[in-house]
Amino acid sequence: MKILLSILLMNPASNILLMLFIIGGLVLELKAPGKLFPMLASLLAALLYFLPYYWAGTVQTWELCLFVVGVVLLMLEIFVIPGFGVVGIAGFAAVFAALGLVTLNNHYLDFSQVSSGQISQALFTTLAGALGSILLLLVTAQALTHTTWFKKVSLQTVLSSEAGYHTKQLDLEQLIGEKGVVYTVLRPSGKILVHHTIYDASTQNKFVEKGTLVEIVGVKGNSLVVQPFTLKA
Repeated sequence: MKILLSILLMNPASNILLMLFIIGGLVLELKAPGKLFPMLASLLAALLYFLPYYWAGTVQTWELCLFVVGVVLLMLEIFVIPGFGVVGIAGFAAVFAALGLVTLNNHYLDFSQVSSGQISQALFTTLAGALGSILLLLVTAQALTHTTWFKKVSLQTVLSSEAGYHTKQLDLEQLIGEKGVVYTVLRPSGKILVHHTIYDASTQNKFVEKGTLVEIVGVKGNSLVVQPFTLKA
């Protein structure tokens, strides 16, 4: 059984395919939490990826730690830090570096016992997996917005003035110091309700649950900057 799995999984084509499932499932779960299938697919793909190399004795503890660090960084970038910057790039690099290194029988970064052909194959597989993951995520993100599943897990309310949404270009700075209630969860961006009007808002890299009382402390572009309101002693 081990030999059969190793033959099936320890080749560039299988490695690239499993990389796509690992990254794709992880990002889909983080973008739309609560749906277990993407996360389970990602975990299963990671298990199938690492298991044959573990049997072969090429997996080292520090490589697994590097993979976990990369995943954590990606979670922070996608789920906490707005945009995609240094943290996300570092996480992406750490994940694929770990995925590539486990295929080589190296001691830390000593590749003296590894042939140039094996190194070339690992580089090709890792780069192909990384580029394929980026392409897959771009295509999936575009297609996902038009699916019934996405509409169920995302806010689909029409932002009309009749529904109480703020549609006029007003001076948002006049709201600094006002209090509002979180209308959608701030992660860290979302919407708040102020005087029966809904505004775009964000926090300073903090999660704020729906229904929390917040204070407007600034303006960033067309979005209000808020923080949880606490009574001062």
